[in-house]
Amino acid sequence: MNSRLLEVEIGGRTVRTFSVEDTMVMLCVHGAKHFWERLAWIQDIANLVGAQPVDWRALTRIAGEMKCSRLLLLGLLLAHNLFDAPVPPEILERAQNDRNVRWLTQKVNEQYAGVADPGEGVLSRFAFRIRSRDAIGHGIFHILRLTIRPTETDREALRLPAFLSPLYALVRPWRLLREHGLGLKSRRRPAR
Repeated sequence: MNSRLLEVEIGGRTVRTFSVEDTMVMLCVHGAKHFWERLAWIQDIANLVGAQPVDWRALTRIAGEMKCSRLLLLGLLLAHNLFDAPVPPEILERAQNDRNVRWLTQKVNEQYAGVADPGEGVLSRFAFRIRSRDAIGHGIFHILRLTIRPTETDREALRLPAFLSPLYALVRPWRLLREHGLGLKSRRRPAR
């Protein structure tokens, strides 16, 4: 990855930053991690595609190596559909031919239409995350990791002495269920 770093001048100083292709993959992974809850994240992808030359072969290779090709396809399809980002036809075709990318796109569009929220409820989150991964095994591993690996929020929710810290792996699933529910019944959204 060091060979893909770019040098840019900011305020008279030269700094190294990620390549357009690495940045694009990171933006797509980040957006999917948060169920694309902010339209601005999709616009960031569209802006990057339109503002910088993209090495599309390198981009798809990087996503493949990181096992996040479907996340990339989803982000690019959303950017094209919502902001008319100039994505090459072969990449659009690949995205449109992937039934999981189509399903994920539908869920994100429903979210923006106020019909559904892919991040509401543990079951909905589970389905979105599994279908976002390149292979079912990667999806299951990802879900297991997210389910039992404690976060700072888990540690703040329940303070355990250091010798009991392995128990956070049991605390996390319960906190997730309490926070997100199963998602079987629709919750009323607060008026804005």
